[in-house]
Amino acid sequence: FKSRAGGAKKRLIRPPGVNNEREFLNKCIRCGNCMRVCPTNGLQPVIFESSLTGIWTPHLVPEIGYCEYNCNLCGNVCPTGAIPKLNLAQKKEQKLGLAYIDKNICIPWSQNKECIVCEEHCPVPKKAIKTYDEVFEGKKIQKPYVDVSLCVGCGICQNKCPTRPIRAIHVK
Repeated sequence: FKSRAGGAKKRLIRPPGVNNEREFLNKCIRCGNCMRVCPTNGLQPVIFESSLTGIWTPHLVPEIGYCEYNCNLCGNVCPTGAIPKLNLAQKKEQKLGLAYIDKNICIPWSQNKECIVCEEHCPVPKKAIKTYDEVFEGKKIQKPYVDVSLCVGCGICQNKCPTRPIRAIHVK
């Protein structure tokens, strides 16, 4: 964990278009409008994840919900512009974070068994989660990897990942 502007101990996944933490904290009035309209319930209030300056501000929690690729509601209902109002095309290009695969947990990587749930759910048209074939004991296994140039950090891969209690893919 590193200290950031506003005292955040770790990098929170903020709503689309939020690029400056300090500016966001100054503009956000903690009204909850964005959290109420989030169709996946992925936007949750910060409680212990930040210092007091960040409390009750929204952040994305992929285990609960993801940032729906075809949605820009949070920016449309934000009364202060803390979450920028973006048209759908602009919103789809916003990077919230980046997905990382833990090969020690990922089923194809750690167990040499089929699982491409993350790739199947990736909403990016060219697929930010890609696979390549690897032969193991005469059987072809698709191994997923993240195309960092395409990943927008929406969190659907983390949300849908079947490994428990810790997801094999997570967005930072």
